[in-house]
Amino acid sequence: MIRNLNQVNFCSYGSVLPERAHTSLPFSREDADLTALDSDCAPIYMTHSETWLSGSSGMAILSICARKDEYLHFYLDKPVSLKSGVQFALSAFMGSASVSLYAAEEKPADWLSDRTVAAGRP
Repeated sequence: MIRNLNQVNFCSYGSVLPERAHTSLPFSREDADLTALDSDCAPIYMTHSETWLSGSSGMAILSICARKDEYLHFYLDKPVSLKSGVQFALSAFMGSASVSLYAAEEKPADWLSDRTVAAGRP
């Protein structure tokens, strides 16, 4: 099941920023990494500092590791801030999409695995 983002169901992993934050993100879009996504692949990453995600084009799915190999799936229709140490994956809902990732650190997140979570996504 793909959930809608809200502060209650997402608070363990980070925070949902106000929808108006698309125009007032805590970083410049030029400083963010633009990541192209497709619906067939969702490589797994781990944040190593607070990381901001914002949809750029298309509809993206944010998959968060709730427990070992168990993921919660969210429509990334609002900007979010992920806490340090959160394991996540990104994929397009259908076709392709892109997401902006930003962290104050050099890299927003470390790649963990080519293994994807797409198979567990509805």
